[in-house]
Amino acid sequence: MKRERLYLFSILIIALLLRLYHFDYFSVWDDEARTYIVSAATSWVNVLKMQQLQIPANTPLDPLIRHLSMKIGQDTTFFFMLPSVIFSLLGILCSFMLARRLFGIPVAMITAILLTVHPLDIAYAQEGRNYAILNAVIPVASILLLRAMDTNKKLNWLLYSISLSICYYSHLLTLGIAITHGIYFIIMTGNDFLHGKSRKAIISLSFSYILSASLSIILFIPWLLPYFQYSAFTPWSNGPGTIYYSLKDVILIFNAGVFKFIPIGLTVVGIAGLLLRREKNALFVVLTILVSSAASYEATKNNFFHIRYIFFTLPFFLMVTAYGISLLSEKVLQLLRRVKTDFMRIEYLAGIIIFLISLNNIPVLAAGYEYGWEKTFDGDWRGAAEYVNNHYKEYDAIIVPHRLHANFDTYNKLPTYGFEVTEQHAIIIPSHEIIENSLTGREWGIIMYNNRYPDYNEEIARYIASKKYSRLWVIWNFQFNLTKEDLFLSLLLKNGKPVDVKKFTGVVVTLWEISPQ
Repeated sequence: MKRERLYLFSILIIALLLRLYHFDYFSVWDDEARTYIVSAATSWVNVLKMQQLQIPANTPLDPLIRHLSMKIGQDTTFFFMLPSVIFSLLGILCSFMLARRLFGIPVAMITAILLTVHPLDIAYAQEGRNYAILNAVIPVASILLLRAMDTNKKLNWLLYSISLSICYYSHLLTLGIAITHGIYFIIMTGNDFLHGKSRKAIISLSFSYILSASLSIILFIPWLLPYFQYSAFTPWSNGPGTIYYSLKDVILIFNAGVFKFIPIGLTVVGIAGLLLRREKNALFVVLTILVSSAASYEATKNNFFHIRYIFFTLPFFLMVTAYGISLLSEKVLQLLRRVKTDFMRIEYLAGIIIFLISLNNIPVLAAGYEYGWEKTFDGDWRGAAEYVNNHYKEYDAIIVPHRLHANFDTYNKLPTYGFEVTEQHAIIIPSHEIIENSLTGREWGIIMYNNRYPDYNEEIARYIASKKYSRLWVIWNFQFNLTKEDLFLSLLLKNGKPVDVKKFTGVVVTLWEISPQ
């Protein structure tokens, strides 16, 4: 037990170092930025209100925790992202505990090591979104379910209810976990019934489960009801536009370089071992992966194994690979002992295999640390905001694309306008009419201009002139062409001239001197 704790402590230290390297190095991207704006609200009540306005499809537990972190620390992206690192480490520990319960200490230890060096786990440990939290809350709920089924004690069922409700508050797609648990419970109680277990005991157990599952939903109602009010705005209505990570990515992410066939082979060995040895707990792992993937597919209409939203399936998948490593090491050790080779231990063999996988993984980690983990990296908005803030003068105005205002405002401390295209009459929405200003304590407004009927834009032109701005900071990202012929720029800057252009990765900052008239 003492050696096990020492190994686990060492794994967590290595995991911490891997996750802190280049932590908060890149600018936030779109979803992170909006989560930051939500988390940076002036109070926890305003966090709840902002969540429904900004990202209504997401549940509030993760931004509430980030809000607390920023209150304890500072209103910076470091403290905003810090909970992800903590959740990632807790996830490794909780996954170890679940794997130990299902398959024993060797498989649990290997699972923890694989999670420690897995690029996907490191990526979400360095991202300010509600994914890292899932690797902590899902194993806890699973452990509590298994414990409640074994003991049928009221306290264990109550704890399971609370843990399942916490899962809901972490991510809506954890509903797939609740369905998984229900299917697993039905299969196991049905098997007990066929093998002659007392009907009274089965009825008592079933009654406890139904009460517990019902209570978890009741506890979630305070958020569920307002969510349905905003459900029309959910981005899941037609599925997300980009498939970020699929199960194929998870399998192959270890498979670059010289040892690319090792993880696939070990996973196949793990599956074969689970089948041949008839591991009863293998059903729990398989159900979790398949049912959660089906729930994700039904919700997003995306790739069946779209793992971004069901990131919590990663530890379950790695348990299969870990089982293969453990089984292979055991068989090789038995073979060596037949030829009277006593110097090798199973830990050494497993360690060699894990070392090869980790060595093979170095190029993937190096690329992630250098270029970022997200395929949707939006550019160096931190650098752009700091440059503008350092050179801002009185009677300056800052204008950014409204869609990306959160990216800029994450690092910006000055009043800002966002512009948005509309086919209706062009209007100005003053900052005091933007509800987010009162919730976040930030000052920004929206300029809406008409791209089909330019004559409507005269109202905006008069508004800009009335403010008597002498300079405009115009920030674009790489998706826009900064040309004077652009309709929006021709409207605002027809009497101006560019005096400064600063290029950042994916972002261009241009300063225009304009005529007050």
